[in-house]
Amino acid sequence: MIIVRLNGGLGNQLFQYALGKHLAHLHKTQLKLDIRWFEKGIRNYELKYFNINETIATEEEISFTSNMTTSLINRFQRSIVEPLLPYYKRSIVEEKTNSFDRNIFKSKSDIYVKGYWQSEKYFVNIEEQIRRDFTFRYELDHKNKGLSDKIKVCNAVSVHIRRGDYVSDPEYAKKYGACSVDYYHRAYTLFEKKFEEPYYFIFSDDIQWVQERIKFFQPCVYINHNTGNNSYKDMQLMSLCKHNIIANSTFSWWGAWLNSNSEKIVVAPINWYHDTTIETKDLLPEGWCKL
Repeated sequence: MIIVRLNGGLGNQLFQYALGKHLAHLHKTQLKLDIRWFEKGIRNYELKYFNINETIATEEEISFTSNMTTSLINRFQRSIVEPLLPYYKRSIVEEKTNSFDRNIFKSKSDIYVKGYWQSEKYFVNIEEQIRRDFTFRYELDHKNKGLSDKIKVCNAVSVHIRRGDYVSDPEYAKKYGACSVDYYHRAYTLFEKKFEEPYYFIFSDDIQWVQERIKFFQPCVYINHNTGNNSYKDMQLMSLCKHNIIANSTFSWWGAWLNSNSEKIVVAPINWYHDTTIETKDLLPEGWCKL
């Protein structure tokens, strides 16, 4: 049994599930999800909006798989044996690096997995399965259906501009920081040169700031009505666009990855973190344009 600890926003949850799904596939075992972190109320569990095979792990299964029971054997295993093993051979397998680490595929078949695992290399071998799992479960409401109809008949380019906690939270601002106005200028200039009539669908948690700071020369639509439990619908709309300009955000990363257009152009920031010493070489898929 593979149990994956889910935490963070929707983008992180998708990465965590995808890694777990691949491990379960390799070991021919079942994937179960530990969703206890969401009891804190910081974020919401959002994989329920996708057509995944959703099986929630019980407390007993988590204790057994992670060797967290109080039996003498498990206590001996945790305190003496496990620290001597490579991390990927332990009962609790915790991510050690931002870079892709293929050692995770050498893990045991009964493990508890912690981490973010932000690279398509962790699941690209079962890409078709992941794309099936990550189809959206519910039909769009009337307003979003109207937007999706417009997206389908034009040369739609999604633009994600994340500010929010990237600006207001000192810790997030220091680690990530919002993408610069210059980045978005360079990104949409690329589309202006390549296409005669790009149509921009702009997603942001601060539309007023965007309208005041970033000038789009082609027609555009500003989208900020999908909030709270409906926020995942922004990702759904992004995935329907022909091309994508993403922020340094796993949310728009997945909006672009789920875009099924074989000729899509995805523009992504070359610096994902404000601290450029953090390794990100495996974060962006090959073929995406880094600016």
